[in-house]
Amino acid sequence: MELNEIAIENTCVTGAKVEVSKGFVITVAHAENDKFTKEFQRVSKPYLHQIRNGTLDKELQDKLWVGAYVGTVLLDWDGLTLNGEPVPFVKAKVVEILLDKRYQQLRKDIEALAGNYETFRKELVTSVVGE
Repeated sequence: MELNEIAIENTCVTGAKVEVSKGFVITVAHAENDKFTKEFQRVSKPYLHQIRNGTLDKELQDKLWVGAYVGTVLLDWDGLTLNGEPVPFVKAKVVEILLDKRYQQLRKDIEALAGNYETFRKELVTSVVGE
């Protein structure tokens, strides 16, 4: 096995550009990066007792998780439109979209890409970014 064939780029932290569908490109860091971990710990700290006891409302837990995810794992996007108009990458709007049940497949796709080390392999990153 050639070690270089399985090497993970520093894009795990800085973000890899991935074409989700024709013309729609996201920039994602790996889901297990330190920035996400620290941000989730920060936003969930007031709810530690409820989290430990399993009594935190599922909707609130989801909001906390998505709020920490956007900007630390999902870093940017380009080419997403709604009714023909571009949807800018603004944290509050992105969080709203990812929490909307109508767009749950988008969220699942993003989570799958961010959680898979294959996304960050050099040859895959190069093929999308063109470097």
